[in-house]
Amino acid sequence: MKTRIIAGVAIAVVLIAALLMGSVPTAVLALIACAVALYEYTDVVVGAKGRIDEVVLMFILGLGLCVVMTFWPALIGIALFVALMLVFIYRMLKKRYEAQQAVFLLFGLVYIPIPLGMLLNISFSDVGILVWLVFIIACATDVAAYFVGMKFGRRKLIPAVSPKKSVAGAVGGFVFGTLFTVLTGVVFKSFGFYKPLYHYILIGVAGSIVSQFGDLTASMIKRMFHKKDYGSLIPGHGGILDRIDSILFVIPVVYLYAYFIQL
Repeated sequence: MKTRIIAGVAIAVVLIAALLMGSVPTAVLALIACAVALYEYTDVVVGAKGRIDEVVLMFILGLGLCVVMTFWPALIGIALFVALMLVFIYRMLKKRYEAQQAVFLLFGLVYIPIPLGMLLNISFSDVGILVWLVFIIACATDVAAYFVGMKFGRRKLIPAVSPKKSVAGAVGGFVFGTLFTVLTGVVFKSFGFYKPLYHYILIGVAGSIVSQFGDLTASMIKRMFHKKDYGSLIPGHGGILDRIDSILFVIPVVYLYAYFIQL
């Protein structure tokens, strides 16, 4: 527990520092996270040590998709289709015909780089302050679910996917995730960014729900490949992807909100 808390605080310090320094440091941090998460994901799906060439391919395509989503989101459909074609072409040229692996690699290119590109698109926009909302929703939901689940969790949520998660933890995460989103809206007002309170209630409700499904989705993939964690980079937490799995699902919620309020 102590190691987990210390590592969590260290991550929070680095993240807050990047956010306070602006869009460029945030982008650097996001691209590093994207690259590491792609490595971890590829390692789980195909085994990175024996497929370095495939890891490099995922790096190139994934980071490319992230950049396109950041600066040219209208082109992301075309870019994604090209990336999908290249994965299939490359694997056939290498005589790697495992269909399941190919499908999971393609999912990884949607799952990791595109949400992070959405995050950076928000960061470089006129409503860049909303980037904070992504991390507050995900972290408040995750932390509350963890501690409420430890204290009151008896009935398991989906034991076949994540044996430690409980119904009480899910409810606690939902309540506190929504509450902290509303409180963040109040803080935003003091910085000159005002939106009606019900906006934050709706974002908090949606964000805290999908945040937990993001965690469960990552667990489901790990279990399919008989892995406990995506990596061991962060003591007490696992890999980078283990830490950002819920964030990846929250980002599209905030991105859609940011998009509509700028219309």
